[in-house]
Amino acid sequence: MRVLLLLLCGLALCACTSSPAPPRFFRPPHQIPAAAALTSRTLALSPTASGQQLGERIMWRRSDVEVGFYDQERWTQPPARFVDQALSDALFVAGGLRRVERAGLALSVELVAFEEVLLPNHLARVELRALLVDGEGAALLERSVAAARPVSEHEAEAMVRALGEALDAAIQELADAILAIAARG
Repeated sequence: MRVLLLLLCGLALCACTSSPAPPRFFRPPHQIPAAAALTSRTLALSPTASGQQLGERIMWRRSDVEVGFYDQERWTQPPARFVDQALSDALFVAGGLRRVERAGLALSVELVAFEEVLLPNHLARVELRALLVDGEGAALLERSVAAARPVSEHEAEAMVRALGEALDAAIQELADAILAIAARG
């Protein structure tokens, strides 16, 4: 009887101390635009900046004052790198600009939001702030761009897909504005 009691206590202790499920890693899908012909216009693109909260852990927002992070859902890389890749594709691949370290045009971008919004509607939301300056440092464009897409299901995969769509929409809006300025010469 004593052995059975010790065995049951040991099993209960093992059940209480079992390790949590391993983290799941996600990467939002991104549509790569079609390539354009190269132009003579050049652009220096700084790496995207972001707050510390936009790191590996996936962020959720319940209201304008409450945010949190999922314990097991993680990004494969910091979200600012997803922005860098999408901007490069939109400006250099599709937009035809040439990348340089120093140029007449220089773009800096800050990632403000890359999150799942839970209430009042279930959305995936991306917000960027951009500053485009000329060779003398004069601002040609200073803009905030935000895009949100509905999340169809309460599954991580649906939220990540919606975030990819929101990222593509925000990048396209920003790229269109930058390319219009670059086209003016």
